[in-house]
Amino acid sequence: MYKFNISAPGTTVLHGDHMLKLNSFCIAAALDIRTKLQFSSLPPRIVPREHIKIEFSSINLYLCIPLDALYEHFYDQNVIRLFKSEERLIAIKEFLDVSNNFTGIYNSIDEKQTSSLQAFLYLLLFIAYEENIQITATIIVKLWSDLPIGKGLGSSASFAVCLAACFLRWSLLQKGIVRYEFENGDYKKIEYYALNCEKTIYNSQTLINVFTSVYGAITTFDDEGTCETMEEMLPMKILIVDANINQKMGSSSFILAKNMEYVKPCVDFIMNSLEAVMITSAQAIDEIYLKSINIRKDDSNWPVLVPLDSYKRVSTFINMSQGLLRALGISSPNIEIICAIARKYSFASKITSDSGTVFIFLLPKTNHQLIAKLKNELKFHNFPVIETTMVCTGVRVE
Repeated sequence: MYKFNISAPGTTVLHGDHMLKLNSFCIAAALDIRTKLQFSSLPPRIVPREHIKIEFSSINLYLCIPLDALYEHFYDQNVIRLFKSEERLIAIKEFLDVSNNFTGIYNSIDEKQTSSLQAFLYLLLFIAYEENIQITATIIVKLWSDLPIGKGLGSSASFAVCLAACFLRWSLLQKGIVRYEFENGDYKKIEYYALNCEKTIYNSQTLINVFTSVYGAITTFDDEGTCETMEEMLPMKILIVDANINQKMGSSSFILAKNMEYVKPCVDFIMNSLEAVMITSAQAIDEIYLKSINIRKDDSNWPVLVPLDSYKRVSTFINMSQGLLRALGISSPNIEIICAIARKYSFASKITSDSGTVFIFLLPKTNHQLIAKLKNELKFHNFPVIETTMVCTGVRVE
């Protein structure tokens, strides 16, 4: 009956470094490495037993859930029961523990598979209740991601945003509302549902990744929770590099906290310096944004028209920020090797997550051969690298 595609971007943090777990300013941009979803619904009675078919190829999750099992556990008199967020999650965990009617590939001790399946059911039940979706026949949801999972690039937020947008669009189609671009009210609902899922399933304490995945572009967040999105900003080329660090780097901040009494004056100075660097960098980004408003994105000459000096200032502040993070102990030998290679080619770089992902900022008009040489050297040192852009559209119907 219905068939459509949805995609949502990842997130990279230029400044603010929320891995420090501080409620302060942050500058984040939508990363044009996207999670993608294909939704299909079948007419009733096409298959012998109506079911929900889930295919999440990026985590090797393939599952069929019979609709009658879903009805038995979550419905009362053909209506989805009302749950609070925590109650809904408890009910989903019980459902997954006791159900033996599922067929497919699902490993209950695989954390990625379990959390993804919980997120799927959580959003399906939540949005079906709120938007009055009628789940009466077989649906097929295929979802995959070009984002490295668990690398601090907003993969779980992108996943939740894709699912929330999918179920919201399904509800609109059931009401006879057909539109190929989401409206402001739709974005608000997608943000609300996805953020609720992120908090409940993934225990996320920040709205940054969800907000950026929904609205795209580049956004500054302040310590009071307000934000400013620069929708007309031109895309910026970057490299995303995996430093091959298997454990999160948050442990260094805990070590720092233990020694805070002895080094507090130095730490305070570094933290204040990080904030000053970010604010000054934001001013340079604003200059680029103001110039971008008057440049068409489809103009092939736009790299010549942008304020190159402002891009160079942003590069300088990125390097300064990385130096300050290194002074706090939030780095590693692999990260320093990547940054040293980037400096060799006169590019700025910094860590962008506590999972050891580094982004390298490429200036407009950068020679393609130079980028290729840089990528080859990184790969020679066994660092996976993705060439992409930050500042892109948010969640969308494809």
